[in-house]
Amino acid sequence: MLKSLISRPARLLYACLVLVASVIYFAPMAMSAPAGLAEPPNSEKTTSLAERLDKRQAEQKLDIGSELKQRILSKCEAAQGLVNKLKTRDGVIRDKYKNQYFQFAEKLETITTGLAKQGVSTSALVSAQQRLTEAINQYLVDAESYRVAINDLASISCQSDPEGFYITLQAARASREKLKTDVDSTARTVPDIKNALVKIKSELEQQ
Repeated sequence: MLKSLISRPARLLYACLVLVASVIYFAPMAMSAPAGLAEPPNSEKTTSLAERLDKRQAEQKLDIGSELKQRILSKCEAAQGLVNKLKTRDGVIRDKYKNQYFQFAEKLETITTGLAKQGVSTSALVSAQQRLTEAINQYLVDAESYRVAINDLASISCQSDPEGFYITLQAARASREKLKTDVDSTARTVPDIKNALVKIKSELEQQ
């Protein structure tokens, strides 16, 4: 599920990493942690399943009818088997691409800081870097919401709480749609970063 959402932007980031590496050649500096990136807290540790279900119900204001309830009851246990497989697969993919985003942000932070210390103008690069940071942070928030919703979906007793199962399914679907937007937003920062790096690299080579 997540692989189809983020493989294309990840390729764009890797292409830009090659350019970052070439600029680092001219402005070497020790690697530092990416500034501004923050993983959201694990809400499973701070809220109960009942609290999360209440919150989703308040947000969605759904009232499933008897017909939908019967359809859920007839299919939800089989669906949960698929959810468990999806949870494992998506967890691996989510961690893989989160690490790729962090790696890119780390390298970009290294070069931006190093260039600034050398007196090189980095205003365009910093502006693009800030947009990248915002996009990655939003991705992290929505990826965490998706992770929790999928975990809840797998653990809910759907036969005794079909409404809770359904509203959590809707929450997972909504988070997945947000991830599409987040990934596109991250990818849209790459051309500006690339252009800024090309200009800086050219200026450094002429010195």
